[in-house]
Amino acid sequence: MAIKRGEDLESDAIVKLRAELGQSLNATVRAFNLISEVVQLGPLGGKLSNATKVRPLLLQRIITDLRCCTILAERGYGIQASAVAACVFEGWVTLAAIRDEKAAIRWASHRKENVSSGEIRDLTLSAVKIMDDGLKDKEVKNLADQYYGHYRQLCMAKPLNPLVERNRGFVRRGDKLIEFVHGPDLSKLGLWHVRYAAYSSGLFAMFGLGAFCWTEGPPLTKETMSEISSIHAELQASRPVRKE
Repeated sequence: MAIKRGEDLESDAIVKLRAELGQSLNATVRAFNLISEVVQLGPLGGKLSNATKVRPLLLQRIITDLRCCTILAERGYGIQASAVAACVFEGWVTLAAIRDEKAAIRWASHRKENVSSGEIRDLTLSAVKIMDDGLKDKEVKNLADQYYGHYRQLCMAKPLNPLVERNRGFVRRGDKLIEFVHGPDLSKLGLWHVRYAAYSSGLFAMFGLGAFCWTEGPPLTKETMSEISSIHAELQASRPVRKE
């Protein structure tokens, strides 16, 4: 059997994944382009508040991570893409917490290298509250728990959790022979990770955009609002369902 270089395996993966996962990947690209445009609608000069400095900075991080996740996903690196998608989630809940000057100054004054600026679970609860102020406390908690559980699934890819690692990276050839594989993972499980990462990164990036618009109030056109709704619809249509 001819041995292919890793770069060639990636090229093959891109062709296959774009054909099979077009909707998922398309939604993340649309989200990236849209948020990139919205970031540029903010103030470009004059004296800016601390909050107005911090919020675009965090939104820029969100879309950069979103783009990196897309690049990894379309090359068949679902595990790695999931780890970056977790960063998109962290960007969303952190951005949502910067609602005023006091919060922005507290974030910018953070000095601990080994500790984040806030507990992700607490930030998630706070972020969900501003998504829909019509929800009751119990509904907010349930939704926050749901999203935090989603985040924890993504985080499993970060520390080489055996629950993730022991089922990937090899294929069976017959009853006894095992072949270890490198590069893109296009197995059934690998494709699941790709779908999950792409969907998750797009969803939470759009949540981040919502938090930004809620606080900054950029001048969005009807066309932009329509695109936001369309991307959310495409993301929901591409939501992966795990089949055992």
